[in-house]
Amino acid sequence: MRILVALGISFFASQVACAAQIYISPNVPAGVQPGFMERIQAATLKQAMARRGELVQVPVGPHIVRVPCDGKAKGEFATVTLTLNETQPMGIEFVSCGVASIDPPHPPASGVVKT
Repeated sequence: MRILVALGISFFASQVACAAQIYISPNVPAGVQPGFMERIQAATLKQAMARRGELVQVPVGPHIVRVPCDGKAKGEFATVTLTLNETQPMGIEFVSCGVASIDPPHPPASGVVKT
């Protein structure tokens, strides 16, 4: 029983320590088709996508994002890998066929939103 409790505490501590922060701009790029943001495929960033405009905690490591390439062949996507670490928050803004790096806002005194 003690071993299971210790493993549970260890697992919880490793999950808390391995969080990165990301800010996804809520701005929709000019010249894209309707529903652009809804067509972005980012399974591991689903909560961050839902909370665009907020600094959100997500797992550390690579996140694969498929971004629509409006203006090119219909249904074409660009695959982007975002590698997040726990030392520096990342800010991104989606553009047609990719992402642009932006400065994330400073977290409020109460901290960041946990997902």
